Amino acid sequence: MRWIIEISGYSILIPLLCGVIYFKSLSDIHKKFLWFILFSTFFEAAVTYVGVTYGNNLWMFKVFLICDFIFFVWFFNKIYPYSLIDRVVVAVVVLFLLTDYFILQTYFSINDRVSLFHLTFFLFFIYQSAYIITKTFDNVQGNILRNYIFWIAFARLFYYLIIVFIFIYPNFVSSDHNNEFYDNADATINSVANILLNILYAISFTCLKVKNSY
Repeated sequence: MRWIIEISGYSILIPLLCGVIYFKSLSDIHKKFLWFILFSTFFEAAVTYVGVTYGNNLWMFKVFLICDFIFFVWFFNKIYPYSLIDRVVVAVVVLFLLTDYFILQTYFSINDRVSLFHLTFFLFFIYQSAYIITKTFDNVQGNILRNYIFWIAFARLFYYLIIVFIFIYPNFVSSDHNNEFYDNADATINSVANILLNILYAISFTCLKVKNSY
């Protein structure tokens, strides 16, 4: 099982290398996404180092979720400028996260690994990705599979649908199922989802440059 976790960690190099190879054909905003992939690569290395050196690196996942949220709120706004409703949704999410961090998480947690903080991010990312996919279908002519925005949004939708499931499902089984087998199953599913996420990210870099404002 450990080998799949290691492959998952190294899989971030797949979109990074594809982005470098196709760098000249990328639009300006797509290059910004490549910089995020580079940041993710360094962050992955930091997570590994902290895990090996100090053991507990779970807190770093929260840090990455915050960085991920900030980048993709900015990124997708550059592609499809937010309407007033979109801005309200983002503001509500931020307000709820702040409330959870300073008030709710002290009194409420779903299990040892997930809180409302996690679920809010997961559900928002699922909503955001589905929304962007819909907007892309409505605004792009031609083959949608040649559109990098579709692949980025689809990758995130697919990944977070899996992640939200493996974080929530322990609440619907008895405590007897909290054993090493289920922990290994969770780690394996999470690793496979992460590998697929990075492969789909990589596909976005192989698409032709979209002839549009972005």
